Amino acid sequence: MSVPQGPKPPRLLSCILCQRRKVKCDRQFPCTYCTKSGVQCIPAAKNPRQRRRRFPERELLDQLKKYEDLLRQNNIVFESLHDDPLEAMKALEVGGLDDGNSAQSVSAETEATSPASTVDSKKPSSVDFWQAIHQRFGDADDSESSQEIFTAAVVMNAWDRTAASDDPLIFGSSQTTANLSSLHPEPAQIFRLWQIYLDNVNPLLKVVHSPTLQGRIVEAINDLDSASPALHALMFSIYAIAVLSLVSKQCKNIFGLTKDDALLKYQFACRQALLRSGFLRSSERDCLTALYLYMISVTTIVDPRALSSLVAVALRIAQRMQISSESGCVKTGVLEGEMRRRLWWALVLFDARVSELSDFKSPSLTPTWDCKVPLNLNDADLRPEMNISPHVHETPTESIFVVAHATLGDFIRNTDVHLNYTSPNLKPLAKFAEPGSVPEDGQICKLEKILEEKYLRLCNPEIPLHFITIWRIRALLSKAYLMEIYAKFASAGLSPLEADAELDVVVIHALRMVECDTRIMSSPISEPFRWMSHYNFPFPAYVHLVKDLRRRPFSKHADRAWETMSDNCDARIDSAFQENGPFFDLFSRIILHAWWAKETKCAQIGEVPVPPRIVSKLKGIREQKAQSGQVLSTSGQEFKLRANADVSDPAELSSINPIFSEQGFGDLSVELSLDIDMCQFGWPMMDWGFGQQHNT
Repeated sequence: MSVPQGPKPPRLLSCILCQRRKVKCDRQFPCTYCTKSGVQCIPAAKNPRQRRRRFPERELLDQLKKYEDLLRQNNIVFESLHDDPLEAMKALEVGGLDDGNSAQSVSAETEATSPASTVDSKKPSSVDFWQAIHQRFGDADDSESSQEIFTAAVVMNAWDRTAASDDPLIFGSSQTTANLSSLHPEPAQIFRLWQIYLDNVNPLLKVVHSPTLQGRIVEAINDLDSASPALHALMFSIYAIAVLSLVSKQCKNIFGLTKDDALLKYQFACRQALLRSGFLRSSERDCLTALYLYMISVTTIVDPRALSSLVAVALRIAQRMQISSESGCVKTGVLEGEMRRRLWWALVLFDARVSELSDFKSPSLTPTWDCKVPLNLNDADLRPEMNISPHVHETPTESIFVVAHATLGDFIRNTDVHLNYTSPNLKPLAKFAEPGSVPEDGQICKLEKILEEKYLRLCNPEIPLHFITIWRIRALLSKAYLMEIYAKFASAGLSPLEADAELDVVVIHALRMVECDTRIMSSPISEPFRWMSHYNFPFPAYVHLVKDLRRRPFSKHADRAWETMSDNCDARIDSAFQENGPFFDLFSRIILHAWWAKETKCAQIGEVPVPPRIVSKLKGIREQKAQSGQVLSTSGQEFKLRANADVSDPAELSSINPIFSEQGFGDLSVELSLDIDMCQFGWPMMDWGFGQQHNT
């Protein structure tokens, strides 16, 4: 049995004089040394132990981050403290923040390690509030976690725990008994849909990193119950847009469902998964990507004005995630940063298209943000463990379509041609705002030289992706020329001779725009990507051509114009017009009015013109529709259709685009000249046309 020991005797210290003289003290009172010296012995009192100063980890990391920033800004290769940017985030993250939605907030406090994707140090950068306040008061208090009490991550986590739900805002409520796992198709069909996405959709969008996502999908299929709601949403959105890329016959043969039924099924599942992932407050890229793909999948069935509002929500989410900021992309690492750039540009260009359809001048394609154009890379060039950007290819890669479109959009958003139509007040912010920066032959001519030299001349037209890239970019360039010339018409008065000369130039660009579209729609090589081309109808070119043909039915370009429109009609008529009565009615009327103008002129001189193919075909279809129960208007005042028609009145027709309404054209019987208001088309250069569903 152990005997309990008493309290440990206090430690005796040397007296004060012995300490001062640095001699050995026998620690008696009085001590021997003081007795011999005849002085008073003063024992040393035990002072309270001073608390050891805590190692300033936060200060050290802040200083290290500054030095790494300087190295990156000067393109100096170095080994970062954290090889993995995610580990750098975790080093600064407060313990216990297990919510995935706070990851992006924490990422704002650290930098990635890619010197190849740096922000120009000469450009002004925004101030981060949390970093600024820590730098100002960082040394004031070194108590336990004093600097980690107030951080962006902590505040965001508090919001996550405070707000009960944001379900009622969009898509209704997710409080249903539906199990997300049960909404997936069979594994074999999942792989089939994934392959369709890789073949038909991914080359044109590139918003997912297919090598890493494929592994995640394989793991999820083995255990769908353990997959995150964000991954569920992304998979459902992939199913939906894969179905969209098919024609009805293909969908029925592969999945045993009609295209409409399959779309509705996976769109519903995607909405449920988005709700459960809390997409409105989430900072996961998977959520935003799923929302983007979902929005594309519904373009054929929703009013573009409503879709425009949802796209605005997606853009605000992206801005909160700092995807629009190049510094925000750099912070997240090489792979994540590049995927964010691709997603931001995809959202901006999609917003431009939807805004055009809803007769709204989009503020997104403007020089108010600095996210760089995606790099010309293959997905295999990007790996999660990379901390240095790979070498950019000089030849076309699998992302050529995305890179070329983003390059065009980046140039256009900084030009007077574009900003005159959308946001004239932002012209001082544009890259080409300095005097002398605009070439004599115009900004669009400079853009064409850049795109042809850098991308298009290197493309092989026998490769489907290269083929559609060539002709889609050239069609957009033709439209850009149209808008540039119309801007001149608006700002300068022209004599009749000058006006006719300019008209001939405009006609050439309008014809080129239609010819590019015909190549895409008629070539079998572009069939996998034709689902996007159905949103690229060259309506502005048609409007100019028919107005010019009415005004000048015997111009030197008249015969070529009728032949070009006939070729395009042959390529598009089945899928674009027959299923949408009001659109066909409008389109056929403007074409036939132009032909009637020529017939009238020929009758005056005693000639009988031979109708072009487009006129004969449109007349035949109008007769068939009239016999089947539809009353097609030739006066422009009535749109009486069957009860099962897609659009039943002018209000619905104008919802497709205001230029479809009677006010959009005015009286087609009057003489047409240069007074056409191209602003009514909505200028965004990324015109994807009109969302006609492709069911053939």
